[in-house]
Amino acid sequence: MGVWLFHFHHSRTLPDDDRLTHALAESIFGSRPYRKRYVPSKRTRKGHTTRPKRPGRPVMLGLGMAIRVRFGTFLVGLTDYIKRRDTETWKQADAMREPFPND
Repeated sequence: MGVWLFHFHHSRTLPDDDRLTHALAESIFGSRPYRKRYVPSKRTRKGHTTRPKRPGRPVMLGLGMAIRVRFGTFLVGLTDYIKRRDTETWKQADAMREPFPND
């Protein structure tokens, strides 16, 4: 949901195309816990820790499209609500700036 809201507020940075779809999939894969494993080196006594590889671009785009299809209606409704709420807040702020009428 955070990626969608970032897209809503910064649509020039993250436009509504494959980049948004890929970012949605990345956010899902980034939220799961990784199980790091230690890989010893053959040349030295030191090793390094690795993480599992992420799936390729077609898999990520497929997951991103599934997210957009299933949660798209909810996310669009959420952004519409935010727009309406902001518009009402701005109208109230403008009304408070108006001087009181003198009768």
